[in-house]
Amino acid sequence: AAGETQDVTLVAVEGASIEGRVVDADGSPIEGAPVHLSRAGRYLRSKRTSEDGTFDFTLVPAGPCELYVARVHDLGERPPAAVNVSAPAVDLELRFEVGGAVSGFLLDPLTGEHVRGTVTAACDGDACERVDAASDDEGRFEIRGLCSRVHSLLAVAEDGRVGALPEVLVMPGERVADLEIPVQQGGELVVARIAGVAPYL
Repeated sequence: AAGETQDVTLVAVEGASIEGRVVDADGSPIEGAPVHLSRAGRYLRSKRTSEDGTFDFTLVPAGPCELYVARVHDLGERPPAAVNVSAPAVDLELRFEVGGAVSGFLLDPLTGEHVRGTVTAACDGDACERVDAASDDEGRFEIRGLCSRVHSLLAVAEDGRVGALPEVLVMPGERVADLEIPVQQGGELVVARIAGVAPYL
């Protein structure tokens, strides 16, 4: 009612800051890299790096957190592994790594012609990854920034035919070139067995 007063309780929210910088393998800053913050496996928030590669998260409750930088597809380098930090934390440096690369063609085994489609490089292990790339009009594909492991290459042509190369060893800074992945109807079971998942378009 008019003339009455009401007590209001204000709660001050305290928090710490996590600040750092994302750079490529040569130490140059990366603009626009997605940095994700989580705690105990639970996503908290994300930010993209500024022009000088820096990022900052404010009002972070004190305690252990994880930082993860997502892949920057046009960079061709491998993102750093997730980092455990304790808020507050400043002057962090998250550095991308030189990765390996694979390139080649999707192949029609009956005609010998190259066909268009999508290729996924997948590996299993402590740092399991899946990286996709679409081929160009001539059926040529290239995937860069891969970890140093044995990868399976899974191909899906535009008409739904599928194929796979099960064991391709990729090393840092090296390119495995001129691969040919035959695609055919009825190859779904082969792809699923290699990838551990059903093939997808």
